[in-house]
Amino acid sequence: MRLWPRKREKETVAALDARRTALVALVAAPAYALPEGEAPPTEFKMLSAGVNHTEKGDFVFDADAAEACMSFWGGKGVELSFDYEHQSLQDPPIEAPAAGWWTPEVRDGALYATNIRWTARAAKYLSAKEYRYFSPAFNFDKETGQVLRIINCALTNNPAMDNIAPLVRASANTKENDMPCESCTSLTAKLTAAQDELTALKAKLSAMDDTDKAECTAVGLSVGARPTERLVAVQTMAKLRADLRSLTGADTDAGAIGAITAWKTEAAQVATLKAEAAKSAEVTLKAELDAAIADGVKTGKLMKADNHPSRVSLLKAAMGFGGGEKVTREGVDWLKAHIAASSPVVKVESEGEKPDGKDGEVTLTAVEAQGLTRMGLSAETGKKAKAHLKSMGVPVPSDAG
Repeated sequence: MRLWPRKREKETVAALDARRTALVALVAAPAYALPEGEAPPTEFKMLSAGVNHTEKGDFVFDADAAEACMSFWGGKGVELSFDYEHQSLQDPPIEAPAAGWWTPEVRDGALYATNIRWTARAAKYLSAKEYRYFSPAFNFDKETGQVLRIINCALTNNPAMDNIAPLVRASANTKENDMPCESCTSLTAKLTAAQDELTALKAKLSAMDDTDKAECTAVGLSVGARPTERLVAVQTMAKLRADLRSLTGADTDAGAIGAITAWKTEAAQVATLKAEAAKSAEVTLKAELDAAIADGVKTGKLMKADNHPSRVSLLKAAMGFGGGEKVTREGVDWLKAHIAASSPVVKVESEGEKPDGKDGEVTLTAVEAQGLTRMGLSAETGKKAKAHLKSMGVPVPSDAG
């Protein structure tokens, strides 16, 4: 709805005049009653703050309307008039004497006619109850119904609204508003029915809001999610249910959940078994590694001391296949192959075995002879190598003890 902008430039009088006939014609019929009283009033409320309902439509008098009306009236610098039956607005013009003069004033958002001075003729009409009601004429916005400027006000006996209070009371001893009235009773019944219907609608709306909130929460959406978002979420959940039933072979959601729970338990058991198998394999490999080292010591290919630099270096190289911390199959196999291909570095004598040579003569032990044979080397070659090592001061089995 477009409202009258408070700060916008005011329309020119000429522009308003161009619209006046069409606008005034819509409100030419009376819409309101003058307040009760035994004598013609000197002021009364002409337009209520907010929406004013008439047979010609609903008209808005708000802060912007008040500013527009008072600004226009201030620019004109003249008092506004009362006439009879909107005669002064007829086209073509006819003789239309004034019934009185008044000043507009805004109070608590409503428009009041104040400082009213009735002509003698109009005062006589009102006192004699020959005229009892009023009808304001004003320009308004066709799109919003917002009042733009007040033209004048007319005395009339043909009000457009039901149950409006007259300008003067029917008599000095009777209050018209206190009199029984079929239309009042009818309106009261209609109002009660409307209030009941409004209460029921509010209850339905509240229930709908609760349902919407529950639906949004159920599908994992924030409260107030759009219907399209809810539809997509529901479709996704429906597809997920169908996929779960298809994968598990279950006919129900409970069956699918049961199958998935069983799978999860089995997976945990498998993981445990794998961990145990890995630990067992590591223990086995460590045992193989220790056995290979023990065999190397036994055959004289490794030094007996655990902290001997050659053994420490060899073990480090074997563990390097597992990042330096883990025993691996590759590391164990490499160590075995290395020890098998190595020559003895210390003398190892079988029980009862004695070197068969003269003092100072380089001899081979039975183990050394067997190793040379496996490598396709002659005993003579082995002796020469052993003599060379001895000449360099390297301990050899014959004198290493």
